[in-house]
This record gives sequence, structure tokens and C-alpha cells, in this order.
Amino acid sequence: MTTTRAPAVERLRHLPVSERATELESMVAEQFRAVLSIPDDEPMPLYESLFALGMSSVLIGEVQQRLSDLLGENLHSPVLFNSCTVAQVVDYLTTDVLPDMFPQSASAPTALPLAMTRVLWDNVLHEMRRGGMISYQHTIAARIAEHARRRPDVDAILFEDVRVSYAKLHAESNRVGHALLRAGLDRGSRVAYLGRESHHFYTIAIACAKIGAVLVPVNPRLTTAEINHVLRDSTAEILFVELEFASLIEPLRADLAALRHMVDMDAPGDRYGRFLRWFADCPPHDLEIQVDTDDPVAQIYTSGTTGLPKGVILAHRTFFTFIDNMQRAGVDWIDWRPEDRSLSAFPGLHAGATRGSCTA
Repeated sequence: MTTTRAPAVERLRHLPVSERATELESMVAEQFRAVLSIPDDEPMPLYESLFALGMSSVLIGEVQQRLSDLLGENLHSPVLFNSCTVAQVVDYLTTDVLPDMFPQSASAPTALPLAMTRVLWDNVLHEMRRGGMISYQHTIAARIAEHARRRPDVDAILFEDVRVSYAKLHAESNRVGHALLRAGLDRGSRVAYLGRESHHFYTIAIACAKIGAVLVPVNPRLTTAEINHVLRDSTAEILFVELEFASLIEPLRADLAALRHMVDMDAPGDRYGRFLRWFADCPPHDLEIQVDTDDPVAQIYTSGTTGLPKGVILAHRTFFTFIDNMQRAGVDWIDWRPEDRSLSAFPGLHAGATRGSCTA
């Protein structure tokens, strides 16, 4: 413990004990606001993941130094890497740092044990999520919505000569989500896609994530027998198929008992026209469906080198865990900045492409 009090600590010392945590929260939020360049008139998102806010390992180091200077305490970087939100940083400082700064007198009430405090805090967050007061930030749906809110005009996808902004991607995936619901698809329904890479693939993928459906990308390089296996094994209820591969599906329709809808993406001389008309009359507003971080979002099939392709079910959290682990370890291998462009060398049917494109 330091012998010279930092100005912020002196300010806290002169406050009633009941007001210190609130003041500390304001101080911490001010440091994050400064590093992230969040305007003063914009609310500070206390419960959003640090990654969703745009924090990189470099910026976390800057916040660490700011907080250390502010409190006159050497705040170790693992504290920030192990904290998923600004609120959790505040919780740590309140329960672990403040008591050391201001020891309680013998007559003061005994504080709750730290483990119990954290259990209570986790329960509070759980109930807030259940009640819709805060969203699950570690879902693809929440990530796209946040980007659309904070950076609506920034390019989300560059495909050939097409530029799709986050606002357009969010709105169009909402419309496709409404179209899927209209077609009778809902939580857990399998939505298959057979085609080459395009920006519309990601619109469909994100729409599935928003309604709780599960995307089943089908590798167009599979044999007809393997495609038949994937569609039957996944019990896909709807299939989006590009014109180039439509002829592969027609002979299989009789065997695909679960397949209720087939949407042709395009027609001769009308690339993607049929798909665009399929959802054209659906609204762009948000879908009122709660999606959890543990909900399945994709069922991706292996190449079948030792037999038939096998489906691997991936939850929303699958696409964020590696980012969280790297942040906690202080590794900046994935240090994307708002101005960066990421070239995807994988097709959308590969987990790497879906992870990189939907969580950036």
C-alpha cells in the first residue's frame, strides 16, 4: 500500500462509505471513455464485453496505466484481461482494492467474503440477462447489432464490387430472419446453404443466428451422395441453393423428408434476384427473440476423409472463446482495429471463415 495518497483516493476518502463504489465506477468509466474516445454525451456501456467495445491488448495496457496512476496502486494487467466488462473491473476494484485503501474499524460491519460477493454479482448479471436488461454480448446476433449501432456506415463485407455496410447487413439479416420465421423456421431449425461464397451467405448466416436457427453450410465439392447425407443427417428444413448446383438437388428431393422449402438464389441472367425477392416484403426491424451464448448457431460438416461427413455443432460462444482466452493471456495475435480489413482465405462453410467474419 502506498504512503502518498493519489488525488482520486483522497476524493474517495472524504466520501461516505456508501458512496465510494458509485464514485469509483464513475472514475473507472471515465478512463475507459478516454481510451475508447467515447463522447461524454454517449452512455458508457458497462456490461458489454471489452472486446465488443474495441479494446485491444495495447488499449488495455493504456487503461491499466491510467487506473494505476489514478489510484496510486500498481494494477496488474491480468486484472483487466480476466475482466470481461467495465462493470467487472469496477467490481474487482470495489471488493479487492478499496478495502485495502480504507481499512474498516473494528466496529464497522463485516463485508461479505469475496467469493460470495462474486457469486451474488454473477447472479445479478444472470437475472438482468433473463429480464432483457442487458443482452448477451457473446452472440453473433449481438455483435452485429452493436456494430450497426456504433459504426453503421462502415463496410462490413467487401465482395467483388459489392460493399455492404454494418447497417445494411443488420437490416437485411433482420429481413431474412423475418422471412425464415414466416416460412415456419424457428429455434433449432436447420437452414442449409449450397453455393459459392457471396455476401448473401453471411446475411443468411447472421439471420439464423438472430432467430436461434442453425446454419448448415454444404460444401459444393462434395459428391451427390455426400450432399444427400448432409441434408438428411442435419434434417435441414430449408435449403438455399445457387443455380449452378440446383440440378444436384432435384434427384434427391424424394429422399429428403425434412426438407420443406427450397429457395433458388438466382435464375439465368438474374444473379441473386430470386433470393432478394424472397425476403423483399419483410420488415427490417429487430427480431424479438432472445438468443443465448450457449445456443447452437452452426452445424459444420467434416470432409468425410474416413467415411461420411460428420456434423459438428457450434454454439455462439465457440466463436468468442479463443478471443477471450488470448485477451486473458495478454496475447495480441488478433488485434483488429476499426480501420483494419481482414481477407478471408476460407470459404464460408469453414469454421474459420464464419468465426472471423461474424465476430470481427
